[in-house]
Amino acid sequence: MPLSDPAPRRAVHRRLVETQAYRRDDGLWDVEAHLRDTKAFDMRDFRRGTIPAGGPIHDMWVRVTIDTGLVVRAVESSSDAAPFAPCAARSDEFAALIGMPMASGWRRRVHEIFGGRNSCTHLVSLFEPIATTAYQALCGGDDPLGEDPLAASMHQVQKPFFVDGCRVWREDGETVAMVFPDAAWRAKASA
Repeated sequence: MPLSDPAPRRAVHRRLVETQAYRRDDGLWDVEAHLRDTKAFDMRDFRRGTIPAGGPIHDMWVRVTIDTGLVVRAVESSSDAAPFAPCAARSDEFAALIGMPMASGWRRRVHEIFGGRNSCTHLVSLFEPIATTAYQALCGGDDPLGEDPLAASMHQVQKPFFVDGCRVWREDGETVAMVFPDAAWRAKASA
């Protein structure tokens, strides 16, 4: 275990967030997120009565469809379990994201539009891991060896979206020099 041994304790609440990316046959990408909250004890719910230990308090889904430029083409959400009726997602709730690039400032823009009383906090929280999952999926195409010829040729001409996204991928760093030694955009940046 990478963390130190904890103090004596007991489980109370569990939140599982899982994301998955899919390359579609039509060239678009689907990125899905699933959030499930449970308690380690029976809990009284105002609307549903008693929820047994391990039963879902929240069980929610979001699917974002993007193109290879990380532009949102469709958004869908679903609430299979929620404590209150207004928690349930509306089919068109996140339509304002369509056409928006999943780029720098994504999290801030999502929270400006849907934060606070404008939407469900739990559904909104899924858009950040959706974005990071999209980045991971698109940066290597769908080739398990990372040799997708389309991605490789594109990255030689155009600076990849993930460069300067973290300290490892600094444009002036060792990793970028190693992975993209002859990229045309690197020559322009260093000139």
